[in-house]
Amino acid sequence: MFNASVTLVSRFASRGVLNSASGVALAPASVDEFGGDLLVGNFDDRAISTVDPHTHAFIEHLTDSNGEAIVTAGPVQFPAACGVGE
Repeated sequence: MFNASVTLVSRFASRGVLNSASGVALAPASVDEFGGDLLVGNFDDRAISTVDPHTHAFIEHLTDSNGEAIVTAGPVQFPAACGVGE
């Protein structure tokens, strides 16, 4: 984690479920189940993980209606239109 001066403050995660992050965003409160959680796109497995922003604990992977992990085709980008990253 970095502060506003871009100084490393602490390591958020290392290896395990959160490995090789390709994108990180705080989900807006309007996102029902995951409002206020961090969404972390993983480069290695292309899954999108949800993480508690206070404890840094992994919650779960985002899943589709069949319970399968939602995976991305490339690096995760959160468009401004969805209210993430604004």
